[in-house]
Amino acid sequence: MLDEIVARVAPAVPLPLPREWDGPLEVADTSAYNAHNLAAYSDVPVPGPAQRSADDA
Repeated sequence: MLDEIVARVAPAVPLPLPREWDGPLEVADTSAYNAHNLAAYSDVPVPGPAQRSADDA
């Protein structure tokens, strides 16, 4: 499916696209993403036992 999308969006890209990656693997830093999610849902109640706030730590 991705080959079809690339063919329409970027016709100069050679197809088929590679099916395997031989390059290096890098680990993403998801801390900013996690912090954003925590802030976005900070006012949503969580069912279950009472939750501590970050200020209580």
